[in-house]
Amino acid sequence: MNFATFDSVLWGNESFEQIGYDKTGKQLHIYFVNGLIGQFEEVEEMTVFHFLITTEKEAFIKKVLMPNYSYQLMNNPLTAQQ
Repeated sequence: MNFATFDSVLWGNESFEQIGYDKTGKQLHIYFVNGLIGQFEEVEEMTVFHFLITTEKEAFIKKVLMPNYSYQLMNNPLTAQQ
């Protein structure tokens, strides 16, 4: 899985700081600041590219990813230990 970390000040996103994408499994993981991980299934690489370049990442999650891809929200095991 490849990861990208976003500067919330630069990008203006408040709900997440990092994403991970598994190109082979077509899984997109979004690591939310509240300790949850959004695991989106069957996400094409081009969709991830659009997500990376958009300046409206929060809206992209709500308007593109959530309505169009199967997903589940899970507790992040790293933050659950704290």
